[in-house]
Amino acid sequence: MDAAGVGAQLVYPNVIGFGGQQMMAATEDADLRLWHVQAYNDAVLDLQKESHGRIFPQAALPLWDLDASLQELHRARKNGLTGVVMSNAPAHFGQPPLTHPDWEPFFAHLPGSGAADQLPRGVRQLGGGPLQLVGPEPRADGHERRLPIRR
Repeated sequence: MDAAGVGAQLVYPNVIGFGGQQMMAATEDADLRLWHVQAYNDAVLDLQKESHGRIFPQAALPLWDLDASLQELHRARKNGLTGVVMSNAPAHFGQPPLTHPDWEPFFAHLPGSGAADQLPRGVRQLGGGPLQLVGPEPRADGHERRLPIRR
């Protein structure tokens, strides 16, 4: 990193997929998939600690289970990871669209948390205002469909 002039680096969970989709392909056992996501997050936490403030891995979440995702979000933050990543295609995980009310408890924990959460395409913060979900289809007038994320 020094030779390349890089002071710090974010690390994404590409090896298991942003939403842990590689774990979904590996087994039908949801407990085993969750264990793998947690083991990944624990391992990258060690990497972060050993980097002395230069490498910042982003936690993976078990997006096939919204409750488990919220619990892992809290666990990752409590352990010191600086952010999480997630998918912009929750249907791949058997979940409703990001604009569905089921996601509100999850998104309520993101704004103002101090973490560098990597929100999927379709989630925006406009002009420093509140986070908004941008729907996949435009409104009849051609403008984006926007739903505020309530805190």
